[in-house]
Amino acid sequence: MNSTRIPFRRLVVVMAEQVPVALLRDLAEDATECVAYHVAPEDEDRRGVWERYAARLAAAGYAVSADPADLARADLTVVEADAEGVRRVVEAFDRLPSEQAGTVLAIALGGGSAVPVAGEDGALGAPGALLLRSPWTPRGWVSEEICDHTSLLQLCERWTAERGNAVAAEVAGWRRALCGDLSDVIAPDHEVSGPLPSAPGRRPAHPAPYFPTADLRLGETGPVLRLGNIGPVARAAAPFTMHDGARTRRLIVPASPNDDQRHVRVPVDVREGGYDVTVHGPDHFHRRFAGRFPDAGVHCTEEHGDRDPWFPGLTLQVWHESTIPVFFWMQRRLGERAVSKAAGYGSGTLERLPGPRQTARFKEEPGANTFGWYDVSVTTSADPTWVREYAGHLPTGLRPTLGR
Repeated sequence: MNSTRIPFRRLVVVMAEQVPVALLRDLAEDATECVAYHVAPEDEDRRGVWERYAARLAAAGYAVSADPADLARADLTVVEADAEGVRRVVEAFDRLPSEQAGTVLAIALGGGSAVPVAGEDGALGAPGALLLRSPWTPRGWVSEEICDHTSLLQLCERWTAERGNAVAAEVAGWRRALCGDLSDVIAPDHEVSGPLPSAPGRRPAHPAPYFPTADLRLGETGPVLRLGNIGPVARAAAPFTMHDGARTRRLIVPASPNDDQRHVRVPVDVREGGYDVTVHGPDHFHRRFAGRFPDAGVHCTEEHGDRDPWFPGLTLQVWHESTIPVFFWMQRRLGERAVSKAAGYGSGTLERLPGPRQTARFKEEPGANTFGWYDVSVTTSADPTWVREYAGHLPTGLRPTLGR
């Protein structure tokens, strides 16, 4: 269970999910932006859910209001607004006296860039954006934690519980596992040692609570994709989307510790003697596995060493089963997105393995060179269709990094 202390005294929620965040970009730049926010699904009565929760809060003795004039008096203010209404609430929030500084303003907007999220039990709504303004959410930051309006309900639950008068909300179990309660974003004890990372066009980012993994196993009956969400960094369920040319599947993978790793296995379609499957996950995670089946006897595995929380690394190990020499080529593809020329992106590395008992290792250090971002591919002379692509963002523990 998350043990982060909830610091605020009052919460102001502005529901404007019909307003694209692009119309209020100036407000986004003056807040912490949750870029993995999803608006409520079209068939969900979001307003009704909040009205019922507000009634429970009022019955428990909390001061609840829907009037922006009550920001300084109500424990919870929930306002439905258009773009101009949002600006009026922000102006009222900015006029709060200094003794009301312990207030969090949350603005739920639409038109974001979050990728679709769905599982067997349900799906989140369209992409949106959540703006957070408070003494604990610095301006110009981003968060990649998956969330929606039920995240704010869960935050209210935590807040009321810490005040000794807990009020439960209507949130399905699968939604709780998938959507965070924002307590890691609104945290009073964020400590940053040394200067914040900086690069043109990038914003500091809170660490994401996921460590997605994906690999491909080739068995006698066909390729099988293995998905995981593993280690101490993984504190929330991770959504994955896979496409193998025949179908697209969306799955939710729970977090599991290093000493009890759990995986979801998905068969991959083979067409015309080959396979080609792409996987996307949280925090810009991307993998692609392609090649012939039956395979050409070439292999590539992904390792993360001890997962240094400050400077995470990525090591790819290649080998083959052929009796003739085989070449492997690793291409760094981050290109203009690289924030450090020292990373060598845009270059490549060639390895020649004469026999089947030899291995080669390609080592990347995105934590040291590109603030955790990486994008590499591996190909081979043994099979022109064989490719392994690895891209995404490695977690940096509790250290702030750079968002996209």
